Amino acid sequence: VETPMEGQPAFKAGVRAGDVIIAVDGRPVGGLPLHRVVKRIRGSKGTPVVLTLRRLGEPTDIDVTIVRGHIEVKNVEARLLKDHPDMGYIKVTGFVATTRRDIRAAIDDLVSRTKGGRLRGLLLDLRNNSGGLLQECVDIADIGSDHMDSGRR
Repeated sequence: VETPMEGQPAFKAGVRAGDVIIAVDGRPVGGLPLHRVVKRIRGSKGTPVVLTLRRLGEPTDIDVTIVRGHIEVKNVEARLLKDHPDMGYIKVTGFVATTRRDIRAAIDDLVSRTKGGRLRGLLLDLRNNSGGLLQECVDIADIGSDHMDSGRR
């Protein structure tokens, strides 16, 4: 498991980055290609699937029951900070073809929700980011701080 997506079924069930899936519904997956393992995990929304996980530091394997659901992949999530309503927070979980556009839209939305129409600061959270398209990373770095008070570019 590379990074379970926050708020999605695996994350809610307690699956962690670094876990190794060794069985799906009691059937070993060792030696299977990834697409075959994924096919075993997928199923109808609302139905359970049991993953047997090997986790570093745990003496025995762990069975985790996940209730399948619709997984909405959102690579960009944004909010204003609770205690600092003129400070923005943007979480980026991957760099896909729409990430730059989504970050720009998120910044515009954050700015529109501030009292003065400007962000005093912006926290860009890249923890547990799965990577992706290099050009998106470069373009995001070029966005700059158009809506910030600091004046730095």
